[in-house]
Amino acid sequence: MVKSPQSDVDRALEAYHSGNLGTAERLLKKLLRRNPVQADCRHLLGLIAFQHGYFKNAARQIDQAVAIEPENPTFCCNLGAALLEAGATREAIANYEKAIALRPRYPQALANLGLAYARIDELAKAEEAHRAAIEIVPEDAAVHFNLANLLSDRCLLRRASAQP
Repeated sequence: MVKSPQSDVDRALEAYHSGNLGTAERLLKKLLRRNPVQADCRHLLGLIAFQHGYFKNAARQIDQAVAIEPENPTFCCNLGAALLEAGATREAIANYEKAIALRPRYPQALANLGLAYARIDELAKAEEAHRAAIEIVPEDAAVHFNLANLLSDRCLLRRASAQP
């Protein structure tokens, strides 16, 4: 019996979700040797690299997935995350904005966009993005926490600028 490529993808996903990243990576690389234009495989390899802290490699892999499927908002959002961690904040923002253009009520992309804007001191835009994410998922404690920190920082900055 010949295994189908899809069964290998399923096995790689199962290994990834069970935390067996080495097995998942080996299966994905095997699949890509047979067919290098598999967006899901590139994306998953990028996520594995991200989990290992190899953010530039993660960005390269996920960028290849985006090149194959440019209308995939999840790929764009995850590319933004890898770029943000790699220090490419403006590029991360562009990818989060693309993800949101593709899926306007995408809470993870909005929350990440808020973090990215805060990193470059565009605090009003950061607040707007966090509030938009909270509107969609009001139970997300992490987004509330990030917004609270942002508002606290903005308050401290206003106080500091008001002092002689």
